[in-house]
Amino acid sequence: MVFIALFIICGHFSWGQIILNEIMYHAGDSDLEYVELYNAGRESVDLSGWSLQDDNDAHRFVFPIGLSIRPDEYLVIADDGELFRETYGFAPTLAGILFNFSNDGDAVRLFDASQQLIEAVAYDDRSPWPDEADGGGASLERKHALLPSNLPAAWAASPENGTPGRKNAAHTDSLPPLILAVDHTPRIPQPNETVTVTARVLDVDGGVDSVTLYYGWNGGSAYQSVDMADDGLHGDGSDGDGVYGAEISGAAAGTILHFYIEAKDNDRLLSRLPEEGRNQPYLTVFERALPNERVPILRVVMLPDVNAQFLNRYQTDEYFPASFYDGDQVYYQIHIRHRGRSRVRNGRFKIRFPHHQLYRGAIRRLNFNGTDVNTILREYLSYQLYQDAGLPNLESELVRFHINGLATQGTPYRTAIENPDGQFLRRKQFFNRDGGNLYKTTLDRTPQNKATWRYVGEDPDLYRFCYIKQTNEEEDDFSDIIRFCRVLSEANVGDTDYLENVYSVLHVDDFLRWMAVSACVAHWDSPFTDHGHNYVLYNNPSTNQFHVIAWDLNGTFNYTSNTNDLNYRKLYTHIRSTKFPAINKILNHPVFGAQYYREIEGLMETLFSSSAMNRRIDEAAYALQLNTSSVAFFKTYVAQRIADLSLWIGRERGMAFLTKPVYQTNVGESYLYRAAAVDYRQYQSFAYSLHAGPSWLTVDAKSGELTGVPTQEGRFDVIVQAETRNGASITQEYSLHVVNPNPRLIMTFNEEGETVNDFSDFANHGAIRGNVTRMDGRLGKGVYLSGRNSYVEIPHTDSLNLSGAVTVEAWIRPDVISTGNPIIVTKGNEDTFNYTLMLGYGPWNWDQMEPGFMPHRFDIENRVYYGRKEIEAQLRNRRWVHIAGTYDSREELVCVYANNRRIVESSSRARMEENGRNLWIGLNGNRSFQGVVDDVRILPFAKQAFAAGLCLSQVDVSGISPAQEQIALSLSAYRDGGVETGEYCIHLVKANRWFALPSRQLAAGETVRWWLDDVGVDEPLWKNEIMALYPIETMGEAKKEFVLDQIAWGDAAPDANDAGVNAGVWRRGKSASILENQATTLALKHFADNDEMDLDWEARPQTLDGPVIASFMIEDGAAMTRNRVVRLRIHAANADSSWRMRIANDGAMRGEWIPFAATAEWQLPPGDGEKTVYMQAIDTSGRRSPVVFAAIRLEEETGISNWGILE
Repeated sequence: MVFIALFIICGHFSWGQIILNEIMYHAGDSDLEYVELYNAGRESVDLSGWSLQDDNDAHRFVFPIGLSIRPDEYLVIADDGELFRETYGFAPTLAGILFNFSNDGDAVRLFDASQQLIEAVAYDDRSPWPDEADGGGASLERKHALLPSNLPAAWAASPENGTPGRKNAAHTDSLPPLILAVDHTPRIPQPNETVTVTARVLDVDGGVDSVTLYYGWNGGSAYQSVDMADDGLHGDGSDGDGVYGAEISGAAAGTILHFYIEAKDNDRLLSRLPEEGRNQPYLTVFERALPNERVPILRVVMLPDVNAQFLNRYQTDEYFPASFYDGDQVYYQIHIRHRGRSRVRNGRFKIRFPHHQLYRGAIRRLNFNGTDVNTILREYLSYQLYQDAGLPNLESELVRFHINGLATQGTPYRTAIENPDGQFLRRKQFFNRDGGNLYKTTLDRTPQNKATWRYVGEDPDLYRFCYIKQTNEEEDDFSDIIRFCRVLSEANVGDTDYLENVYSVLHVDDFLRWMAVSACVAHWDSPFTDHGHNYVLYNNPSTNQFHVIAWDLNGTFNYTSNTNDLNYRKLYTHIRSTKFPAINKILNHPVFGAQYYREIEGLMETLFSSSAMNRRIDEAAYALQLNTSSVAFFKTYVAQRIADLSLWIGRERGMAFLTKPVYQTNVGESYLYRAAAVDYRQYQSFAYSLHAGPSWLTVDAKSGELTGVPTQEGRFDVIVQAETRNGASITQEYSLHVVNPNPRLIMTFNEEGETVNDFSDFANHGAIRGNVTRMDGRLGKGVYLSGRNSYVEIPHTDSLNLSGAVTVEAWIRPDVISTGNPIIVTKGNEDTFNYTLMLGYGPWNWDQMEPGFMPHRFDIENRVYYGRKEIEAQLRNRRWVHIAGTYDSREELVCVYANNRRIVESSSRARMEENGRNLWIGLNGNRSFQGVVDDVRILPFAKQAFAAGLCLSQVDVSGISPAQEQIALSLSAYRDGGVETGEYCIHLVKANRWFALPSRQLAAGETVRWWLDDVGVDEPLWKNEIMALYPIETMGEAKKEFVLDQIAWGDAAPDANDAGVNAGVWRRGKSASILENQATTLALKHFADNDEMDLDWEARPQTLDGPVIASFMIEDGAAMTRNRVVRLRIHAANADSSWRMRIANDGAMRGEWIPFAATAEWQLPPGDGEKTVYMQAIDTSGRRSPVVFAAIRLEEETGISNWGILE
């Protein structure tokens, strides 16, 4: 029989009367958690006021007054008492624990009424703790009351569901010897130096028979053994003190020594340390002495084969066992993995320490970042600056890092940074309460959301994968982060309670200081400018306010090769270039904006002054033994950054405009720009005036709102002045672009030859260049681009230059996955462009399957973080995908759509750079898209919904009744996935009537039809009408941004202001023809997406395949009746008794279906005059007949005998 014991460095253990006897910490998917106590003594114990806690002091379950436990009695405390009773058939002693024990390792602590610790266990979900207890249905069972509670070997997995209230299945009265300490010296031996291994061994119910050391070299399977002695002669201390020792001869540099210990007692019971023996032994490495280092040396030692596996698993989160050394401190059993699931080996690691042996007694996880000196200095200098600014911060340190005696990838140095978790909160004590939710943010886990403080509904699943809980994980409660996002998303700067709402969820002082430090270090890879990741949120439960904590700072000091490019610095690392809409609103508010600028100025005068930062840089360079030239960039950066920050905050005068202008608007549409300036030193208010601008533009002196309705196209210089009471003033100048709202480009590629026609009013026709061929497109023809010098060129015209709003959309089907971020559509090139739609996320990156859109050169981070894998799969499988990019400077918003799903939503504040370059579909160079492109459209506004293969495909115009008119909706066979038709509605433009479509799942390649009377239409369609398709949430708003599809017929030719014309789904002045004097079916020729608009529709006589009504008469065809109740006669060939019919006094046909009959009585509506009766039949298959009608004159009130005589 073999028993296992483990080395304990820290933790509480005792052989007390009341013990922790059984722990169900992870009961699969249920709440069946419980803790069992056992009285191992001979007397009853009063438990009044005792308490149970996990490793969070805020989590405390207090026992009621009067509770006691008798000798040999079990006491069970359960999470869910009712579930426990249903499972085990009896009620627990206590229930209702308001916290959960962590599934990935935690502490269970028992305190008496005076808060003295009685017993504790720090369990883990990794070896040497049993796997079966981690969600496998088992509990942790104590083997014997005399075994120390914090010893992993004292616990075993129970049978399924545990054994609460009775003797543990794992109980044994045969106790093995205990190995309570293991050590070796020297920790990191030099070549050929003798190693001494010691262990403290005792046996609580007898004597120790033998202790044996097993050791091997470099991961080999051959082990040698040597007896360990307690004689004071083998480095074991004094003779008979219970410490055993043995010596191992030295070896060459780089040799890995691995060992384990077995102890046997007089009952022949065996213990082993570590439990896995030779599979996961303790490790050290023979290493030559290093030159004097000025930073701590941290080492990881792994078995060579484990190290080889580890180095090749950089794309996973898999942990590998190892031993770890911090100077003279050894941590024999840690686990290490790569950080970031990188696509390449990046030399960044995460180490996880066991609960019973935290790093330096306090840290559970430690990260090692940086493979080059610049990255290391970026992180270290930044963390120190956040810390010295008084912000909640993670501990960081410069270290030298080795694996198996060798420096790792790149420089041997790293920045060691603690991980944000519960241990961090409890250790640092930043907050008066540390039991709140701590979230680490990430990018790539949720299609619908990313961690940009955007409210996307109340479903926790839309938040849990981008806001990753680091505390309280078992409490599946995301209500605080949902509330945080909801409040900040819905609050608007102009609201009277805006300040109150922001303060209610955000610790504003800390946040604005965090933003100011981020501005100093240009932390682009964070909410400061760009990403929905690389920061941590903590909700302080005492205030319900969130705090932002810096994390992953390798993207700081980010001028790199663009140091001398002012536009780059201004647009890419500007203090107000954040892509979080909620943050932009905060910074645009004069109160918060002024405070933010004061924080920046204060830092430049103190912590971020040139002298203070140069001193920090020199200290770091000294620690890493770097020469002056190695850190010159950082000093240059600081000087340049201070100059830039001073310019951007108006430091010379202490005044600045907070807001960016709205650069573009449409003729005839209301223009609105809320200018806001701040005097962040004197706190004076401003009066606004307009010093230049078009005649239609005015400004409100108090609010700064610029409004008006443009009357003509053009570019207008605008100058807004803000002046204080004492006469100090600043101005903001910008160019306002007023444009025609109609499409700039509509290309369908269905023509022949070298010319490519543009269907827009601007006639931006293009030409095929290079190796381009026409082939089958998504509908009709498309163009195949070969990927190299293969493109369609459209000559520059001013109509293609846009400055503040745009939509670029196309259907694409890649042929191969090319390199270099293939360009789909671009106005300009990668040095100067007005807008670019591409795969990949920037001219300087290499991730090929992330659709991206850049409305200006420096907006290189609007890429797909969510749904990327789904879109990537479609693209790699050569499926058609509709992609679109939009930009709206009014909303400061950049979006990317794939198949009508918004997959990127990001803020951008820059003006689009107009240029005189041509527009390319593809690119004249090596980075052209390779595959088929179809249906390219460019619009001068930001569209917010796309059809993406969904279209109106049939409309019946009868002129008689909606009961005889159908509409059809089709979904292209090229579209992956289906749509829910209930998410759409119809607008009859001329009649200005709206109706919702019934709910139906429509699959790709499928068509669904509805009779108009079934969808609530109560009169026939007009002979001249426009029908448009919209998302249901926009019902009642006929806007160009939302219209998905449209058809016009008869004389209802839409004008230039029509929403469908603006959106490029119909052509101005064009309509489909209908047939004279007969019901007409208008149908798309191919029942696919509307491509060339009116050219795709054809008219044909309506044919219905339902019952045929040969004749329908009132009173056998009489012309007049005096009775309202009349007899109807219906004749139908081959009439079937299963038919049904309905009769109505108007064409709405609201009557109920009744059994078909050849005759029927019917009551005419009251009042003399011409009366028309309508009738329709339907068969069992739901096929309808045309609506037939007959008329008769009713004269029931007036007779000739009553006429007066004219005199």
